[in-house]
Amino acid sequence: MLTSSKILVYISIIALVLKLIVSKAIEHTVLGQAFEPNYFSYSCDMVILLSAFSCITTVPKEFRFFYFAFAILLFLFPLSSYLNDRSAVDAIKSLLRIFSPLFAFIHYSSYFKDKKKELLNVSLILIVICVLLIFYGFATLPPARNRDDGLGGGLWWPAYFTNIHTTTYVVISLFFIVYSLYILKHQLVSKFFLISAFIITFYAIAFGWGIRTSTLSLIAFLGCLAYQKYSKNNGYVHIISLFVISFICILFFTVLFDFAAMDTISSGRLSMYVAKYHQLSDNSFVNWLIGNGAGSDLIMTKVWWWDAKGAHSDFITSLVEGGVVYLCLFIMIHVKLFQLLKYSQIRYVVISIIITGLFSNGYFDRPLAMYIVIFALVIGYYDSYNKAKQLCH
Repeated sequence: MLTSSKILVYISIIALVLKLIVSKAIEHTVLGQAFEPNYFSYSCDMVILLSAFSCITTVPKEFRFFYFAFAILLFLFPLSSYLNDRSAVDAIKSLLRIFSPLFAFIHYSSYFKDKKKELLNVSLILIVICVLLIFYGFATLPPARNRDDGLGGGLWWPAYFTNIHTTTYVVISLFFIVYSLYILKHQLVSKFFLISAFIITFYAIAFGWGIRTSTLSLIAFLGCLAYQKYSKNNGYVHIISLFVISFICILFFTVLFDFAAMDTISSGRLSMYVAKYHQLSDNSFVNWLIGNGAGSDLIMTKVWWWDAKGAHSDFITSLVEGGVVYLCLFIMIHVKLFQLLKYSQIRYVVISIIITGLFSNGYFDRPLAMYIVIFALVIGYYDSYNKAKQLCH
């Protein structure tokens, strides 16, 4: 039976699929050409956003924090941009990049929370579409470039979804959805299928596209799952884990740490963090509170000398551009997502999102990938919501 809520959800999902399809052309957009995929992609975002806002009056109370955070930042972030002679319009665009996928998450979670079969089938179709686009990229696109050493190196697998980093995040998101389907016992996702999906995903992001932050986030996700499994009802695992982690940290920072070597390995991130320290040290009280405005994170450094670059950390960027208020709300968004999924193993996807945001321009800076990962979060919310109902009974 077709209802208005169902129609809006599927219009939103169709818009997302269209956004995925045109993402290949975005990096090569030429202003003024007959078809500009950037504008088409933004139109898809608008459809998704308007569809999500259509259900704002029926949103369960557990999602209200996201609207509260958006309302505060919608006032303060453009204000800080205006006070620092920066674009208030860019500030609003930046907020929509972050919050549009979150509003879609709320929309889908509210609709699918009692529709397990429909949710799982939609997620499976999304996986198939993304995989077909990835293989189309393999067949038609040139190799992607990353960490070019000037000697012909730095060539990696073709990347369909906008760029190489976003593509790896999309691929990890697909694995998260597969894992979510396995948790909810979808008939097509066996343990063999899950293990095969992990091996392919790990090889692709670590060796095919060679993105280290993505690889780290996947390892962190699996580490959390392993820790949960082996620490359950076993206090010794907690103690041993804490001892091993403490020992490794002490050994690393007292014996093995070398700034120059680590700066090279991290592609200049340490130098950027030092530059951010100096940038923030000049802040006034007001700048510390509400930030320096949209775009203020982009600075020239000796490492990335060819162009202005950001902190390569969503958390540092939120502090620089939006101040302590923005950073605290950004942290609370992650905490709230984790809490919404607290009865499901899929909550550890949030840890992966945090890892990418700590050490790179992660999911929240790449809405295309975030739109995909929220399907894993929606399944996690369904799982957690229904387990909570069972506990109440």
